[in-house]
Amino acid sequence: MIRHARLLRKDMTELKLGIELDGDIHLEQKEYDQIRDEQLAESGIKIIRFRNEDLNDMKTFKNSILTAYCRE
Repeated sequence: MIRHARLLRKDMTELKLGIELDGDIHLEQKEYDQIRDEQLAESGIKIIRFRNEDLNDMKTFKNSILTAYCRE
């Protein structure tokens, strides 16, 4: 059972893609994030993780998403 799928936008669920922006809190909850990612992966949803700082370069951020999505 996926407990966390409700947190994904509907259009992203249809794409089977989740984009996670990790702030400092994620340094303290790595196990939780791993469990969540595994639960979503069981339903075919790929999670791509970025640090908040990665948003500073929007072009690279977008290209990383496209590359990861098209890889599947």
